[in-house]
Amino acid sequence: MGAENQVRWGIPASEAGPSGLGFTGVGATPITLGSIFQLGALRHFNNPIYDAANSVGLSVTLDFAEIADEIFNFTMNIDETTNSGTCSYFSVTPCADKISWNNALGDRSFSYDGKEYTLELSGFKLSPDGELVSDFISQEGGTSEAYLYGRIREVPEERSTPEPSLMFGLAGFAALGLRRRWVNS
Repeated sequence: MGAENQVRWGIPASEAGPSGLGFTGVGATPITLGSIFQLGALRHFNNPIYDAANSVGLSVTLDFAEIADEIFNFTMNIDETTNSGTCSYFSVTPCADKISWNNALGDRSFSYDGKEYTLELSGFKLSPDGELVSDFISQEGGTSEAYLYGRIREVPEERSTPEPSLMFGLAGFAALGLRRRWVNS
């Protein structure tokens, strides 16, 4: 695993500081086309705040060994709850927040063996060998961690965007390094 990149938001309502997300990408990871693999660890710093963000941008860079990097952009939705009244999600301390996304497919594609591929976000796991879930529910007043998973999949015909072909062998999929960059929105 690499270094954690963070994005923070909100005016703290306590000494705990602002809320935020941190992501640490995995290092070299063997993958197979279509198979789910771990992208990294996502931490949510869920503190009481004013002026919440409702989304942040996440850029994931896949480094296909000796091939040029491929950068995929996603919008992570943040349901930053009001911490009062009836909680929308199971909450130990009112009220838990939810991290999710609307579009699981990356914003770009690349060519391999005459087909277009992209990175698809597959879900979260609360532990490396846990069940895959679509939303990350994070308890208020602490830091929660989940593991983000994805897969390289063929782009549906209507989503394909022509780009210059990348000439590489299947060995290019043998290892990848992940880097990430947050963009506030």
